[in-house]
Amino acid sequence: MKKGLIVLSIVAITILISGCAKESVYCTADAKQCPDGSYVGRDPENNCEFYPCPELPPATQPPPGVQYCDATTKCPEGMECYKFENMDKPICYSGAPCDWCPTGKCVLLESYPPQVICQ
Repeated sequence: MKKGLIVLSIVAITILISGCAKESVYCTADAKQCPDGSYVGRDPENNCEFYPCPELPPATQPPPGVQYCDATTKCPEGMECYKFENMDKPICYSGAPCDWCPTGKCVLLESYPPQVICQ
């Protein structure tokens, strides 16, 4: 009888402990480039969505090191020329242009360079 009670207690404690343990979440190790040039990874606490990018100031100048572009000044390979609504001049940008926007949503106006209007 004592032996059965001990086994039952061990099983009950094991079930309680395993039920309380939080399951680990592992996200892929990719990164997203933010409009300010920094990178963010994925958040395991938020269904592996990307961490939010830092807010851009409402300035009209891009972060340091950003290259301007236009019809005569082309972007380096792997980058595209976009005119973002809060910038005075078009800049070279790699990645999806809507990622520049705080909501991640935008409309691209047909022009050269394409104008990015955040939504």
